Amino acid sequence: MTRIRELRQGRGLSVIDLAFETRIHPSLLSCVERRKSAASDRVKNALSSFFGVDESSVFEHDGLAL
Repeated sequence: MTRIRELRQGRGLSVIDLAFETRIHPSLLSCVERRKSAASDRVKNALSSFFGVDESSVFEHDGLAL
């Protein structure tokens, strides 16, 4: 399980809820959570800001979720 998914579930949010809050398309968010797609700078910034964590604690240097 990726750190993004842990943080999302820890707050009791569905993928749809998180997508709405961060303005990231739900299918992209799902792919990022499952490490099927690397996150863009905008997505990394939106997710790390929403959860209040450093990007480096949830993403590798190439954008894949940890």
